[in-house]
Formats: sequence, structure tokens, C-alpha cells
Amino acid sequence: MHPKLTGVVVVMAMVAAAPSARAADPPSSIGVELGYVKARQLDSTLVFGGDFRFGVASHLCLAPEFSYWKKSESSIAITSSVEDLQFGVNLVAVLPLGRRLGWFGGGGGGLHHVTGDLGVTGSTVVSDSTTKGGVDVLTGLEISAGDNLSFVLSGRYDWVLGLGGSDATRLDQYKFLGGFRVRF
Repeated sequence: MHPKLTGVVVVMAMVAAAPSARAADPPSSIGVELGYVKARQLDSTLVFGGDFRFGVASHLCLAPEFSYWKKSESSIAITSSVEDLQFGVNLVAVLPLGRRLGWFGGGGGGLHHVTGDLGVTGSTVVSDSTTKGGVDVLTGLEISAGDNLSFVLSGRYDWVLGLGGSDATRLDQYKFLGGFRVRF
């Protein structure tokens, strides 16, 4: 076969196969979760997060995400707080376990913007913030509640990298979350 004709046949075969290959990709979806976060050196608090998943291969999704939590403690005249705003992206495997149940798991990385404040009698005395890289692993279950809606239960662990000080792992955190996912 002539080389140019071979190239045309290969391109046509790829174009013809693309719709069927795309049909096997998981559907795009948006997820919103609320839950519990426990950083190593802090008491637990609430965490809010969300992501947008889109299929990149059969059973694989790319998921840009964000999460936010803040923990404050007060005594008679002193208030301290730490907050973490995280943006990242995960590669997530999505596998059906039955007609209404699915499992997902994966990992990735991102940035943690951490801010700490210390105040005395209602005014901020010291405030500092830093942005550090991080990596995470996650797993969970999705329970279908209809054609385009699922309830989600998940767990994850985040490592915040590059923190100085005597305990560089002080903001490593685990999260347990529940929420919902809408497919479109």
C-alpha cells in the first residue's frame, strides 16, 4: 500500500474509533462534599470541598479540585487560627461494583495556601501565610440515586510538603467527607 494512502487509512480508522472510545469514558460530573478534617497538630474541624471530573480513558477521570477549612481556638484574651485553602488535581479510577454502587480511588497533588493568625483582645497581632505543595490519596463509594445523581462517601490523606520548623508534618491531614455528585 502507498505510504500516503496508509496514513489516510490510519487517520480514518482513528476518527471512526474515537466516538466509540469516548463512549467508554466516564461521564463528566461535579461533586460537592462536607466533612471532617484532622490535621496532625490541630483539633478536628469541618472541611468543605468540590471537584469537577471528566473522563480521559475507560474508568479514568481527571479531577481538578479545591477544599477549605479553618480552625480557631480562643482563651480569655488570646485567639489563634489556622486555615488551609487547597487547589489540586487528581487522577481517579472509577469502577462500578453493581447497578447502583461504585468505587473510586486515586491520587494527585496541588497547592495548600496556609494562613495563621494570632490575636489579642479582638485585634490581630501576628499573621503569616505560605503556599506549599502537597500530594494526596483518596478512595470512596458512590451510591446512585438516579440517572444523574449519586451520594458520595470518601476518605483521603493529604501530605503538605515543605513546611519548616521542628515538625514538618504538623499540617498533614486526613479527611472523611460526604456529599453528592451530579453527572452530565
